Amino acid sequence: DNDRALLVDKPDDRHASLLGCATRSLARPAGPDKPVLPPRPIPPAAPTMGNGGSTAADETGDWPSAWFVGPNSATPEQRALLDKVATSSPDIFLRDARAPRAELMPELWEFARFRDASARQATRSAAIASLVYKLVPKLCSEAEFWRAYWCHIHSALVASGLERKPGFTRETLLSQDDTTTNAIIATFEAYEPFLAFSQTEMDGIVSRDAEDDEKLTAGIKLAITKGVLAADPSVEPVTVIDVLGKSASEVAELIVDVLGESAASGCVLVLQGLSGTGKGTTVDRVKSMLPNAVTWSNGNVFRALTLLATKRCAELGLETNADGKYDMSTVLTPTVLAECVGSLEFGKYNDSWDIHIGGGVDILVSECANTLLKEAVIGKHLPTVAEQTQGEVVSFASAAATKMGSGGQVVLMEGRAPTLEYVRTPFRFELTMSDPACIGMRRAAQRMMAKAVESLRPLPDSEEPVIVAALLKGLSECAK
Repeated sequence: DNDRALLVDKPDDRHASLLGCATRSLARPAGPDKPVLPPRPIPPAAPTMGNGGSTAADETGDWPSAWFVGPNSATPEQRALLDKVATSSPDIFLRDARAPRAELMPELWEFARFRDASARQATRSAAIASLVYKLVPKLCSEAEFWRAYWCHIHSALVASGLERKPGFTRETLLSQDDTTTNAIIATFEAYEPFLAFSQTEMDGIVSRDAEDDEKLTAGIKLAITKGVLAADPSVEPVTVIDVLGKSASEVAELIVDVLGESAASGCVLVLQGLSGTGKGTTVDRVKSMLPNAVTWSNGNVFRALTLLATKRCAELGLETNADGKYDMSTVLTPTVLAECVGSLEFGKYNDSWDIHIGGGVDILVSECANTLLKEAVIGKHLPTVAEQTQGEVVSFASAAATKMGSGGQVVLMEGRAPTLEYVRTPFRFELTMSDPACIGMRRAAQRMMAKAVESLRPLPDSEEPVIVAALLKGLSECAK
């Protein structure tokens, strides 16, 4: 009967290239102008995130060391509790099996990970072999039997007084940062629906990035034709950082180390990279580390120009169409755009850096960012104006950033390379992901996280299975 206890195929390695994508680090070849920072030693991932931690598959103890504080070898008293599990009646054994951890939930159960540990249990106890004989395959599959068995073992160990190590906690979910996405990836990295959804997200990211690059390139070419931008800017060397296996805090520390004394005296820092590499999160981390750091966004510059352009349309007596849009061909000329850009003045106002909008408007961006610049008429015309003013905005942003950097600020500018190449600074960084599959996983995890937070935030507390169930529900909704 003991020989009969574990009749399974060899562990499935279809996803071997994806396992551990949140914890391993690979180098990316770089060109002569793109040095790669030396890899920083990365400590082993804490074995507390569902499937991402230590499992029975790679240990010789009586249970996974990730489950409880202390050794994972049973005392005589604990051994008696474990033996008692095998004496359960078949119907109670199956009925009362409750998953206390993510890896023991039916959706995420991987028998292969527990195969060796299960074999050790089967050969140790004749009672287990007898229970297997009664249940498999009459009432359940072999894989389901062992899932139920480990659920009971976990419950028995909790009853013995062992201190449980935290799994996927409510705190981790509600932090909504890179620790959350890494925990989600670690939990679902071998779950087929998650992998399929991640691939869909990755395909969408690649498509959108290609479309964005096409539009940016067209905007830059137009600016070059108008004489607003140089055709071949001299770009300083770019430091490439492979973010695979690094937290946002670790990436931020690498960047701040490179800044050196300029972190205190002021400088301009540009951070480029494709979508999903963590630019925004990294900028937030750098900003939290440097009290003199400020972020720059081109969004309000585009909106201010749109405000001036639509004002000019109204002054010319132009009529809007049925969608409430002007034919802006009359005002989006080099001459009028130059006048609009000339109406924007960046400087210190009321002891703060700000943009003054002239041209008969006479207001600071900080005073109207959430009111006048968010009106529907601005939103309707923003894409058209942005398409025609890429060069003007890039030039304005570069001059403004230089002014702030000289004034003692660390100016953080993140975006895409085609536009950031026109910002002059020796501190240029590019984030890459040497395993592209992880970009799709991160985006999928972010979308699942948002759904789960929405459903669990009202609850005072949630155990790991409840959190993972909410993430599974979120995955199902997102993947529709």
